[in-house]
Amino acid sequence: LFPNFFFMKCDMKNKIKFFLAIKEKIVIMDKFLKLKNLFETDAYNAISQSQEIILQATHFSSKNDFASYFKDHAQTSTCQTEYVSFSLGIKCMDCSLDSTSLLCLDCFFNGNHDGHKYAVDPDSYGSCDCGDSSQLKPSGFCKFHKGLLDDENPKNDLGEELTNLLTDVIFKAAFSSLSKFTNNNVQFASVILNFLSSFLEFGEIFRRLLSISLTEKIDFKNLMQDVAEYSEEFNEELQKFCGKLVNDKVFMKNFSTITFDLILAKI
Repeated sequence: LFPNFFFMKCDMKNKIKFFLAIKEKIVIMDKFLKLKNLFETDAYNAISQSQEIILQATHFSSKNDFASYFKDHAQTSTCQTEYVSFSLGIKCMDCSLDSTSLLCLDCFFNGNHDGHKYAVDPDSYGSCDCGDSSQLKPSGFCKFHKGLLDDENPKNDLGEELTNLLTDVIFKAAFSSLSKFTNNNVQFASVILNFLSSFLEFGEIFRRLLSISLTEKIDFKNLMQDVAEYSEEFNEELQKFCGKLVNDKVFMKNFSTITFDLILAKI
């Protein structure tokens, strides 16, 4: 399979590293395929199995300990307030970089907008843009949301093992299973997306991992191109979930690219 000259140029240490890397990828793929099948057939059991995988890879003794720790250490550099129904929002004319940008009440009053021109919108829909430098000037951010660095790497905070288990096994398996529920048994899609949404309570790092897994680890373009054929209930669940990721730069970049490609394909 591999040419002999390749190994002649590698010392023993590099050979061992190479085979260990291959072995790790095989293990990861095997875990992913088994978990994906479980999500497709028994979502509740798959969620329990996912929680066990996480606990085995960390020092936590229970899922409650895991949740408590990451909630206490959550980094929320952007606001995660989502307007699931029409609500009161504020647009600051001096801080906005986009005609659609909005601030929730908490972020507006915890920011410095003295002397600014602003408008109150009683029928806002979408999500708060505080902390998103593509929507607002950093001077308009509130004291709790200072924005994300472009080069943020989740592995620096969670470690490589947990990061890979989440993006390449658990999140990838859950997202990959969604295509089974686009028109039938939509309630299981809701269960799966609610499970994934629970990680957003742990801050920006986990939102970045969800964004990576959804838009880079599965065929997200294929999932999106047939949305017109999906049930209304499924599309509502998917839209609600994606709305929680819109302030993540990886999600917005990949989502915009995929949407643009799909539009061009229909022209």
